[in-house]
Amino acid sequence: FLGEDHPHFARTRSNFAHVLLDRGRGREALAQFRRVLPVVEKASGPGSPEAVSVLTNMAMAQSQMEDHE
Repeated sequence: FLGEDHPHFARTRSNFAHVLLDRGRGREALAQFRRVLPVVEKASGPGSPEAVSVLTNMAMAQSQMEDHE
């Protein structure tokens, strides 16, 4: 069993967050990306391309939330 702090689990959670984002559920997507970020930073480093990708996705989710307010 892979725990929530395993990079493969984080990738799955990130994919789920993308689905939420695509469905206009930015707040829920952002919450998922926030859970992914520390796992990715621990596995790949805070400045890694993977971490930057998560941060970009978080910004997109935040932007979507602001558009819907």
